[in-house]
Amino acid sequence: MSLKKVSAYLKICVVLIVVIDLWIVAFPLIQTKPIAEIYDSNAVIDYLSTDTSLFRVLDLAGVLPRYKQYDKPYAVIDIGSGKFDGLNASVSLINKAFDYKTLTIEDRKLLDVLNVKYILSPSLLNDSSLEFVQSFDHIFVYVWGADNTYETIYLYKNPSVLPRIYFLPDTQLGIEEVNINYSPNRISTEFTAPVNGYLVVLDAYYPSWKASVNNKPVQILRYQEYFRQIPLSAGENHIELMFVPPFGRYARWISIISIFILINMLVIFRKNIFK
Repeated sequence: MSLKKVSAYLKICVVLIVVIDLWIVAFPLIQTKPIAEIYDSNAVIDYLSTDTSLFRVLDLAGVLPRYKQYDKPYAVIDIGSGKFDGLNASVSLINKAFDYKTLTIEDRKLLDVLNVKYILSPSLLNDSSLEFVQSFDHIFVYVWGADNTYETIYLYKNPSVLPRIYFLPDTQLGIEEVNINYSPNRISTEFTAPVNGYLVVLDAYYPSWKASVNNKPVQILRYQEYFRQIPLSAGENHIELMFVPPFGRYARWISIISIFILINMLVIFRKNIFK
């Protein structure tokens, strides 16, 4: 094979690699994994997996492998609805929560806002606001900076937890849980608001999320600094929130243009390659 043909092959391969790479970048996806692929099965995980609602778990014991895939610890773990999501540890409460006894009454109220439905503890908690569910013996726990071990784990339920997504009236009095179609990259629902208010989403605020109400773009606002809310008018509302990564739209157009260039290059180089 001549040097000219080799050069032509290399050029096509380079362009093809660039196209594939840009196309992958263009996909607006937040990658998540099923619980079974992240956690080793045990009695605690099996019990939590039976709850199909959206919720977070405050893990004070180390039952969930927080250090298995991430550089920094997460005390609040989201395993509701078969997904995993570590809530950013920049929330000061989360760091304090490793020692539950130090939490103030106001701190514990914030657990409601964090959508913490269950608490895993290595010891009994003296907190009448929690419902004791049951204890689990001989559960493997991950200990940061020390040897892992097996312990008895005490599971508690937080009866005052706020739903992951709810309607908050302008009056700030009373909330209404909203049934939604939920995925890591898209949230949609049909909701009839009794009055003007806000749809509150207790997921981390991030600028790459876009929202529309009745097919019209609306601004996503911060709720209590860390979460999301969008304004709703009284009446029927078709709501969609979509994760659109930075430059994703531009990367897709670049990919399309690159494919067009690649086709033209194939036509141009065809005679040189195959004659």
